[in-house]
Amino acid sequence: CINDAVSAGNFDKARMGQRGTLVVRCTDQLAREMYMSLGRGVPERNVTFPNRDKGAERKFGLSMCFSVKEKADGTPTAEFSCRIAISVGAAVLELF
Repeated sequence: CINDAVSAGNFDKARMGQRGTLVVRCTDQLAREMYMSLGRGVPERNVTFPNRDKGAERKFGLSMCFSVKEKADGTPTAEFSCRIAISVGAAVLELF
């Protein structure tokens, strides 16, 4: 997930003095695999997203993975995405 997101440029970065945070985003199959593997240790919490879709999230630290199970119109779906925050030094952040 992280390798694909970084190589595709699907990330944001924030610098805070001598530290920084790299936030990568992944979707589809890689996010689904990560979401399912987190199930052993990270509890699932049911949520309604701002667009009224219904699903669940698994939050770990500043990172989280989402699963959309039902669209706002009632259509069932199985969409997955993850947002992973990685703390890095400012020098590493400059490489991206």
